[in-house]
Amino acid sequence: MIIDTIIFDFYGVILKNIKENVLLGSRELIPYEETISFIRSIPIDYTLAIGSASNTLIIKEALEIFNLVDHFKIILGASDVANFKPHPEVYEKVLHKLNKTAEQAIVIEDSPAGIEAAHAAGLKCAVVLNSHTRKQLQTADIFLPNFETINFEGFLELIKKS
Repeated sequence: MIIDTIIFDFYGVILKNIKENVLLGSRELIPYEETISFIRSIPIDYTLAIGSASNTLIIKEALEIFNLVDHFKIILGASDVANFKPHPEVYEKVLHKLNKTAEQAIVIEDSPAGIEAAHAAGLKCAVVLNSHTRKQLQTADIFLPNFETINFEGFLELIKKS
């Protein structure tokens, strides 16, 4: 079966950091710019989703700020699930809402718990090495040093080889 759906984790894959200023009541959301560029390069015939343990409101706020909200068909975060990663619930819900099978999708993660959740849902998992080492993420199916070093076509080639 051909993969036509990419499910992204949020914090650690798209969002790099949140700078909070409690005194001013402000928040700065800092993205991984190379991930933003990668997402924008994905052809529109691919379905994109977010399955994350991050705060759903922060995910939506960030996607609005980064002008990415229209790229994602489904956005599920912490308030949308009862069980957090490594439980597969968030990925199972994304697949159900998209009416997709695990064979049609791949997850892009950055953590051991995320890999475990993806695999428990029957999904292949690519990891971006933003916050953990390759050794810490050794159970992943595909390793991406970062999105500066790979374009979408290269990503598809890695999927075919896995």
